[in-house]
Amino acid sequence: MARLNPGRSGLIVAVFVLTIAVEAVADEPTPEQVKAADRIFRDVYGKEYDRVTKERPTPSEKAVLAKKLWDASRGTRENAALARILADKALILAGGDPQNGYPIAVEILRSRVGQGKERPEQFLALATWLDKKARVETPDKSVKTAAELVETYREAAETCYELGRDFEVTRMLAKAKLTASTFLPYAQSAALAREIALDQAEYDALLKLSADHKRFMQTLKTKSDEPAANQGLALIMLRTGNLPEAIKHLRVLKHGDLKTLGDLLAANPPADPVQVGDLFRKICDNFPADKAILLGYARKYFEAALAKDANHPESTRLKLLVQELPILKPLGSTAPPGSVVELIDENGGLAETLAKFEGGTANVTWDSENRYAGIGALRLSAKALGTADAKQGTVPSWKYVITDVPNPGEFRYLRFAMKVPSGSYAIFSHTGAGYVFGKPSTDPRTYSITAKVPGEWIVVTRDLLTDYGSPFSLDGAMKLETDGAVLVDAVYLGRTVRELNRGYPKPATREKQ
Repeated sequence: MARLNPGRSGLIVAVFVLTIAVEAVADEPTPEQVKAADRIFRDVYGKEYDRVTKERPTPSEKAVLAKKLWDASRGTRENAALARILADKALILAGGDPQNGYPIAVEILRSRVGQGKERPEQFLALATWLDKKARVETPDKSVKTAAELVETYREAAETCYELGRDFEVTRMLAKAKLTASTFLPYAQSAALAREIALDQAEYDALLKLSADHKRFMQTLKTKSDEPAANQGLALIMLRTGNLPEAIKHLRVLKHGDLKTLGDLLAANPPADPVQVGDLFRKICDNFPADKAILLGYARKYFEAALAKDANHPESTRLKLLVQELPILKPLGSTAPPGSVVELIDENGGLAETLAKFEGGTANVTWDSENRYAGIGALRLSAKALGTADAKQGTVPSWKYVITDVPNPGEFRYLRFAMKVPSGSYAIFSHTGAGYVFGKPSTDPRTYSITAKVPGEWIVVTRDLLTDYGSPFSLDGAMKLETDGAVLVDAVYLGRTVRELNRGYPKPATREKQ
């Protein structure tokens, strides 16, 4: 399930400074804009639309015009009202041809899933069409559609939790389980049933944490330094990965190892990570219910110490501990195996790979202080125009299948963090497409993300299949370009947005500006 949500419980701060979704959400058009857009639609497509809707056309004619209008909608992003009218008309037509129209309808509805309170209804609208599509397809084709329908119900469940619509969470998970058992082969259905059961168990655990959080907060209203409430809240925050809030409650304590831990975590300059890790190990036996989480934090700090200094005096001990201690898995943030993969995150050696490439004209380094998450970010600096260009095969491990319904080890979505401290523009591109910050783009496979360069970290999520237009192989080709300086961090591939949300790293608690 999702992270504990600020809107309903106050348990965790927002994860991203800014998230740009697959389809940008435009401002609501004014009535005047809608009228003007309708006039354009009638002028350009009115006769053809009327013929197809009023003169008993064949279903295939409706699907052909639906695709034509939907393609026109995607190419008319500068006029939000016209783009919406074209998509609405395409959606109406798509329903007239179950065989060829449903894929178009699904694509339109998927693009409309936004970030607001109406998301559950948007997911359900998408689910309705996916269900229709699965029922008219042949069994071999319906498997992919049904797998997407199961994922849609799981995303709807997660969104319902975030919005506090608790009853609907269980209902959405039940729909997901029923869909899997109805349409999917037994082995696939059974595996998904186990995953959905884990979703339900995690949701129940989050509800209990929410109740505990509410109880502790009520106590602090009358006595802000009450030790048991602050300790309980600190452990809840650690369990859900909200380290900044955990530190606040740890430091309120008067004495003991937890107080010391809070002071070390808040120290500026940062405390020795080995000292912090050892303290997490020391206190874990006092909190058996949270032992795995506390040991996970210990491992995280030992890994940070090794990353900072590979020849650390205690490197032998630290390496052995990293092998033995569990990976940090905050509640609500664990992605299933094979669903998320890291392209750029803590792999500082990639900077050397790019710096050695003969076509590069910029200085490529690993910046351990200005980073979005973890211990560092890839930095490209240029006095004038500069590029770092890794051609096909330069990063040998980058060989990933991008497809519509990915199996484990295959992917569809890309998420990355970007910051441009100086310069007028920056471009980040890969095998399939490019993303521009700070200037318009005329290349059909290069997408303008922001009109101005982002001076603070932003997080961008892209549907690679939509960007490229068909399945492809993302290999070791990557390019950065700027006329100033650009930082890229936490570049991940994911099977679904839901799994990316669970597996994507949280922002660093401290950053040098």
